Amino acid sequence: MMTSCVASTSAKAEPAALTRESKVGFFSRLFIPHSVRRAVHPGRAVKRAVTPKVVKKASRAMHPIDNAAYSVQRSVATTIRSGGKRKAPVFRHGSCPVKHRSAEAAARCQNP
Repeated sequence: MMTSCVASTSAKAEPAALTRESKVGFFSRLFIPHSVRRAVHPGRAVKRAVTPKVVKKASRAMHPIDNAAYSVQRSVATTIRSGGKRKAPVFRHGSCPVKHRSAEAAARCQNP
């Protein structure tokens, strides 16, 4: 019985800008503001300035599955970060298009 072992020698190194390995961690996005994360790596601003726009767009393009997972992570992180803040109550009357902040304001309103 003979087994063959084939080694792949055609491994090409892709530029770092074109790979999808540079993802932001879930917890760093949740707890650390974007401005702070950018300030930690000042060299990236220079690199970004000299990179052509076509290359930037190609590096930002995500696979649809990765895009869906990223969207879910963003929505969960935003919900947690906002702390479940409630919206302020709105008072309406009749067919008035204005959203009043108090019942008194709605009562004073001149609109029908």
